[in-house]
Amino acid sequence: MAKTQAASSAIQADLSALMQCLLVMAGADKVLTLSEIEVVSEHYASESGREIDHNLVGEVFAALKSCDAGAALDALRKSAPGLDDETKEHIVKCSYRVMVADRKIDRREAERLSEIAAALGIAEARLPALMRSARI
Repeated sequence: MAKTQAASSAIQADLSALMQCLLVMAGADKVLTLSEIEVVSEHYASESGREIDHNLVGEVFAALKSCDAGAALDALRKSAPGLDDETKEHIVKCSYRVMVADRKIDRREAERLSEIAAALGIAEARLPALMRSARI
């Protein structure tokens, strides 16, 4: 029972870190497109096994717009030691997919992707390989 509960907590932490990054990434250019909402929703469903309402993604994004992305990155830095390397790389790949979802890469989005990777402890030199492997 304790192992199951611990595993469930770890999964929730991974999912929380992923969603936080996806929404921070989507908000880097201050515009949330339908394609970005769809990518965030797909990744949430894939990770959690539950569908997420597109309106909810929009509402969460709207709430995050008024928040400082730095706070989300600080929270990510704090949770990073509890995440394994595979999860960290998965978060960066998913964030990259959000960045390219609207087929426009804004400078702020590229900077945000680097900030997410750094917060997770992933070296800047590793980013190009992760982005190549994340291409859809």
